[in-house]
Amino acid sequence: MDRPSRRAVLGAGLGAVAASLGGCSGASGPVRRLRLATGPEGGPYNAFGKALALAVGASDLPLEIVPVSTAASVNNLRGLDEGSAELALAMADTAEDAVLGRDTFTRPAAVTALARVYVNYTHLVVPADGPVRAVTDLAGRPVAAGATGSGVRVVAQRVLRAAGPADERPLGLAASVAALREGTVDALFWSGGVPTPALAALAGELPCGSCRWTPTWPRCGNATAPSTRR
Repeated sequence: MDRPSRRAVLGAGLGAVAASLGGCSGASGPVRRLRLATGPEGGPYNAFGKALALAVGASDLPLEIVPVSTAASVNNLRGLDEGSAELALAMADTAEDAVLGRDTFTRPAAVTALARVYVNYTHLVVPADGPVRAVTDLAGRPVAAGATGSGVRVVAQRVLRAAGPADERPLGLAASVAALREGTVDALFWSGGVPTPALAALAGELPCGSCRWTPTWPRCGNATAPSTRR
């Protein structure tokens, strides 16, 4: 069976969420404005939120979706629980933490799932000529470990607990890419859909072979992308 295209998967995700929202809101009545907590600029959550807002706006649903840029999963779930957003995008494992009130959540959050939108992948990006050749090499080194309040940071901290203490830098996607480009960190963590525009742009800027990736995905620009299904 042929693998479905990313556009088809995205379209299915948009359709599932729009159908869920339509079922909740009804087909008529005053327009309801819903704030959607997404993620940082340059990341798939942010792009998906904008696409969903356009899709709902083009429909006959009495809804307006307002995407809100955030640090992503943890902040999104907290905002949803506290009432600063009506909808949120989040990684499944972070959502589980929220519901159970564990790890970064001090109490259970009153949230529920509407739809599974797409598969998330965790990326560990390093320069090909750098010192990191295995996850254990991260110990003691400067690592961009995701912004505070993001699901990326939750995953990165779990990996680094197993690899050994590292010099964790709480950087968002744009700052992580800039730090790796400038050589102020030896690695960056990112978790999201593929491709991630900010990482695709970075791969296009760097000389061929300057990034070390595992051959999980077909070549994009000058590199291939390592991914862990989440």
